[in-house]
Amino acid sequence: MITHPQAWLYRVVRNYLLDRMRSAATRQEVAVLDAQSVPTRQCNPEVAVQGTEMVREITAALSRRELECLRLRATGLSYGEIGESMVISPGTVAAMLGRVHSKLRSLGVDWTCAATGEALRYLAMGGLA
Repeated sequence: MITHPQAWLYRVVRNYLLDRMRSAATRQEVAVLDAQSVPTRQCNPEVAVQGTEMVREITAALSRRELECLRLRATGLSYGEIGESMVISPGTVAAMLGRVHSKLRSLGVDWTCAATGEALRYLAMGGLA
């Protein structure tokens, strides 16, 4: 029985996309998403450039699992749903997100900045996977 449908659906889609990416890599296809540009909902090019830089800084500072945990949290999943999706306990999710916040604070991430919002939205959509 599926207790957290959103977490289950995320895991199914994630596994499907990972399978597709692996098969694309073996066929040496070029990915549609260009890692150098961050899609933005705003027409402000300055915010787009700042968002791109923010994505680079975030992905460089975080481990792969921390980045996945941040992505899941940015999509609105609860700690329990994130834990189920990543096959870890909710306490481990809390500790991991604590480390993520510490690392981002040390980078000087401004949580009220529009570029930060755009960067997190981009990461939540699976950017730079």
